[in-house]
Amino acid sequence: MMSGLHRVLLLITLFSFWFIGFIDHAEANYLGISLVLTIGLIHGANDLRIIGKLNGSNRFSKKKQLSLYLFMALFTFFIFYLFPVTALIIFLLFSCYHFGEQHWLEGQVRNSVILGFFAFIYGLLIISMILKFNSLETILVLKDITHIEISSSILNIVFYISAFIFLILTYLLRSVLLPNFNEFFKEFFLILILGVIFKISTLIWSFAFYFIVWHAIPSLYSQIKVLYGKEKGNGVLAYLKHSIFYWLISLVWLTIAIFFFKENTTWIISIFFPFIAALTIPHVLVMSKMFEEYA
Repeated sequence: MMSGLHRVLLLITLFSFWFIGFIDHAEANYLGISLVLTIGLIHGANDLRIIGKLNGSNRFSKKKQLSLYLFMALFTFFIFYLFPVTALIIFLLFSCYHFGEQHWLEGQVRNSVILGFFAFIYGLLIISMILKFNSLETILVLKDITHIEISSSILNIVFYISAFIFLILTYLLRSVLLPNFNEFFKEFFLILILGVIFKISTLIWSFAFYFIVWHAIPSLYSQIKVLYGKEKGNGVLAYLKHSIFYWLISLVWLTIAIFFFKENTTWIISIFFPFIAALTIPHVLVMSKMFEEYA
């Protein structure tokens, strides 16, 4: 990850560690949801433009990619609706790799399977930390989505296994990913601070904080760099201009769905989660292709 941005995000993380003590859980949840529905959705709203950038002037390819993107989004949504357990597992697998890829593999040449596996394990470690340290909420939410009640011991096992493998791979890949002690210290200090934040806050805030600060913001930085170049000072405004229409469509669609089912909490969860997944899975594939092309 770019060192300048990394330092800024570390400062935000330390501030959050202090800030979370001054708001109650309900306020933290509302703030987390607001961040996901704004910055979170916006960071994936320019996927079609990135597809166009990757395909150049090939109009047929653009149309084909657009159709495939929309098909994947709709297909993902209905799979979640019909087969929630299977779809949830697939979504978590995609999310694990996506989190790790954004944090570790930007600029890395994709010539090693072990790097991809390391990215997945890092993402699994982060997600398992969020779920383990908020196990009571996690069990309730998963029961609402899948109608299956899991044991907290499963969350513990996943966390300990992912942490163990992460330590081994970090040692094996230290010369590639952590070339000096400062980088090593920053990454492990970050994991420690994130663990404390996850422990003292709610499930929604824990996910939203990591998703926004350590995924969406770096992803926006990477996308703007690819679309508009490092030298384009108004890249942020250009990005927002080109993404606002797709963001509004997504937000309006979700708002309407929640309004019609506002009296039924289970239905809201059953709609919101597939909605996020439907946007996430094709986005993961686009970002992975972008990193591969611009490594």
